Formats: sequence, structure tokens, C-alpha cells
Amino acid sequence: MKRKAIALILSASLVLIPSGVSFAGSDYQFSYKTYKEGMEHKDIKVIQQALKDDGVYNYGKFTTYYGSITEGAVKEFQRKYNLAVDGIIGSQTLGKIMSLNLKNSSSEDKLVPEITSSILKKGMNNEEVKLIQKALKKEGSFLNDEFTSYFGPITEEAVKDFQKKYGLTPDGVIGRGSIDKMVSLGLIKYNPKQAISRGRESRTRFGKALDWWQEVNNKIINKGDALQVKDFKSGTTFNVKMTYGTNHADVEALTLEDTKIMKKIWGGFSWERRPVLVYVGDQVIAASMTNMPHAGLDSQPEGKTTSGRSGGYGKGYNLDMVKDNGMDGVVDLHFKNSLRHKDDAKDAQHQNAIKIASGQN
Repeated sequence: MKRKAIALILSASLVLIPSGVSFAGSDYQFSYKTYKEGMEHKDIKVIQQALKDDGVYNYGKFTTYYGSITEGAVKEFQRKYNLAVDGIIGSQTLGKIMSLNLKNSSSEDKLVPEITSSILKKGMNNEEVKLIQKALKKEGSFLNDEFTSYFGPITEEAVKDFQKKYGLTPDGVIGRGSIDKMVSLGLIKYNPKQAISRGRESRTRFGKALDWWQEVNNKIINKGDALQVKDFKSGTTFNVKMTYGTNHADVEALTLEDTKIMKKIWGGFSWERRPVLVYVGDQVIAASMTNMPHAGLDSQPEGKTTSGRSGGYGKGYNLDMVKDNGMDGVVDLHFKNSLRHKDDAKDAQHQNAIKIASGQN
């Protein structure tokens, strides 16, 4: 009888755990006693981080929503520690998380920012620039108190300072060397797969055939945007920047390495129309691209009236904004219903390649 009474008291103590549960040794307070699929709350992001630290949460980002991915991670955690496998964070599961001391990196304000971009450089406007600025602020190289999504001269100088400090080439560009060093210092996490495949779009082979005039130009894609492009046939990815274009997008390789990748895909500089997929945020857009630089010289200032422009374009406005990328001028990137600049007509080969990239051909 006495044992039954003790069991009842212990059982009741578990049920009556108040809201405001905290990690031992941490000031983080949980708002509820139970978390399950369908709930949305900031605590869920903290739980996901704790599960990731334990190795059972493998999704590339943390959210405030308790969906099927979180439920699956919870079930795996419960199986791992011989708990009742119901996919619900209750008193037992939360208690186990506490006992494993997963608190240090679980506090919401201690989440390590994750980036997916393989390169960030001066002139780019990207939300991940803000994450880099915050990471460099924590490290001591970025001295401003305000953070923006624009990679300007202040950010470039901070990056150079960081690179000099750790023996990297001080080019002011956040590339793999700088990314790897920041990861090793615990300043950021890097998940390149997320850059290529986001959400449900990652599970489809094809892109959407979005109209250039109605859906893409100055809506999804704007001049100055850095884009990740995937060659549809080879699956090889590279980065470009939209620098010009009205009837279609005129783009330039973002770096010398990107130009090398593009030349390998096309077998050099070429007017061949190839189907490609363009990744912008959570959108995957079917497109067509050539790899023949024209109308510019890398050695001359952008915008200057220049003779001998690439592609036989002769004298005119120098369409070469991205410097030192191994490419003179721009290459063409077409979307559904986009037109050639020379005659305001659709290019049948480009439009056919777009159909291939969207699964219509």
C-alpha cells in the first residue's frame, strides 16, 4: 500500500510540472508542459536545436513549427533513450533532454546562424550578409552596431580584417576558405545543400515555367541579384549575377571559379542554348542559357564607352560590371516568353530549352 502511494505521488509530480520549465543551469523558460505536432511556438525552435545537438534532428534549419520532421526527430530521440515513442515532447522526454545537458546550444539566443550561400561579396544584397556581419561582430572584426543585408565597403573591410587575422587571402570575399574558418570558430554553420534544394521544390527535377514579363522580371529577379544556376543535363551548379537586361536577363559569372565551371559545362564559351534551373529563395525556375560573353571588356570600367567589346559588338557601352571573373561582358539567360535584344523576337531554341527544364518537352 505504501509503495502504491509513493508511486502515485511520483506520478502526480510528473503530471504537475508547471509551465515555465527551464533547462538546469539555464535561464531559458519553456512556456508549456507538452509540445506536439501542429503547434507553433518559439520554444519549438529551442527543442529542435537540442535534438540537433543530440544528432536526431537533421533538417537544415530551425523553425517555430512542430511538424512531421520535428515529430520524427522526437520519435528517434525517444527510441534512442528507451522512452515511450509517441512523437510528443512531454515531461519524460523534456526531462531526458535536460538530463543530457543539451542546454548550452539550445537557448534560442545561442543558435549558431546557418548560411547556404557558397559566396558573398561586395555589391550583393542577401539576408545572409546580415548573418555574416553578426558573426564577424561577435568575432571582433565588424565594428558597426547596425546590421544590413547589403554587402558594402564596411562589410568588405571587416571580411578583409578577418582574413588577415587568420592567414587567409584578404580579398574581402566570403568564399569557402572564409566560410570554413568561420565554421571552425563556431561562428556560423554551412549547409550548401539547402542553397540548391529548399522545401518541397528540392524533391522535383523540374522548374516552373514562369513568364518573364508577368512573374519574373522585377518581381522574383531584379538587377543586382546573385543567382544560383543548375545545368539541367549535368546537374552542375554555378553562380551568376544579373547586371543588365530588359527583354531577358543579362548575367555575369560571379567569380573566376564560376566561369571555369560554366566553360566546363559548355565546352568553352558557346552560343549553345542549354536548359537550366534558376534558384531564387524557395522558387525553382525553368530557364535557358548560353555561355558566350558579349558587349563588354573586363579590363575596362563598367559603363565606359569602349571599343572592341567582346562578341564582335564593337564600340559602345561597356556591359561588364563583375570584375576579375575571367569573362568579358555578359551572357544571356532567358525565361518563358522573354525576347532577344537585337530584334525583340522570341528565340525558339531558348523557349524549347525552357520547356525541357520545366518538364514540358
